[in-house]
Amino acid sequence: MNSQAQRPKRVLLAIAALGLVLAPNGAVALQCHVGTITFHPEGGIKSCEIEANHEFRTPLGATIVCGGGAILTQHPDGSIESCTLAKPYAAKTKVCAAGKRVALDPGGRILGCE
Repeated sequence: MNSQAQRPKRVLLAIAALGLVLAPNGAVALQCHVGTITFHPEGGIKSCEIEANHEFRTPLGATIVCGGGAILTQHPDGSIESCTLAKPYAAKTKVCAAGKRVALDPGGRILGCE
């Protein structure tokens, strides 16, 4: 493929990354480092390196805070699959400490901590 054919793709990815920064209704948006974003075949974000700590709500209704500078992965439905914790996270009877990488099922339950 020639370089002119590749140029629009790079612009498109930069625009997609910018879209992550914009949030409706004044919500704090997830900010990913440009060039670290991967997508699921269905189009949702699969993974990215987040720029700063970010708070998410799990399907269990719990709050999880993923640490900035680490890779965040998401299930195809957009729920958190794994991240490095900025704060401890508890789901049911399991707890993962801050600084650990947690793996979650699509329902927000802890599959493991490393």
